[in-house]
Amino acid sequence: ENYNSGIQITYKLYTDEEIAAVPTRQKAEIYYFPGSDPGGKFVLVIGGNAIHTSAEMREGVSTAEWLNELGYTCFVLRYRIGDQATDNAPLEDVSRAVRYITEHAEQFHVQPEDYAVLAYSSGGQIAGLFASDSDTLGYKAYGVSKPGALLLGYPVNNFFELKPVWGLLIDPYADGPRYFDYNVSDYITPDYPPVYHWYGKNDVTLAKMYTPAQGRVIEKALVKNGVPHIFHHYHNAPHKIGPGRGTDAEGWITEAVAFWESQTAAKAADTAA
Repeated sequence: ENYNSGIQITYKLYTDEEIAAVPTRQKAEIYYFPGSDPGGKFVLVIGGNAIHTSAEMREGVSTAEWLNELGYTCFVLRYRIGDQATDNAPLEDVSRAVRYITEHAEQFHVQPEDYAVLAYSSGGQIAGLFASDSDTLGYKAYGVSKPGALLLGYPVNNFFELKPVWGLLIDPYADGPRYFDYNVSDYITPDYPPVYHWYGKNDVTLAKMYTPAQGRVIEKALVKNGVPHIFHHYHNAPHKIGPGRGTDAEGWITEAVAFWESQTAAKAADTAA
């Protein structure tokens, strides 16, 4: 619909010079879904990936449609995967997306502050590291602003026994650990942004990575560090369902953005006090 109306949808994240220096950057882009609330906050949507396939269409676009119905402007990220994801490229792509959107906030009719990152599966692991205050992996390392909230569907916390497999397929010549070697829960501190997260009891994909090392561990870290959060463990919510239509998770996006709004409002009230 936006395309047919003459609205530009696709935006490259890197300049021609940056792409010439690192050709894989050509793949990184965002897809723009304008909302009905000019000047409102925006959501960056990050789908999961299975090394050689990504879910910006299956998870990202369906999520964008739901957010649009709520009035929000959102951007679906296409980040580098597989053997193009060397040198922590996905983290660079997330940070570049945030920088691009905030620097063009007037053009996109959005607020540059208090944005939300909504991510799924392995995209949730990337988002979880980016949201941390780590000087090497988080938003500070890339010189961009902190998210107002992190909204996660069936996030990966720990790739567990898949870590060496990902290492061989993605970055076999890495000198030291890469993003997939880290656990999100280890980077949650009291300064972590508010989090809404969930996963399903019948999530077979997370089970392959040892379910007890996933959402429950993130939950414990959030509680330990006093981070505002909401956690749901649904009975029927398998992997790769995005907005979760027809499952116990249906409607989670609506609840999650309400949580995000409440947290940013509380922060604004504290600042004004």
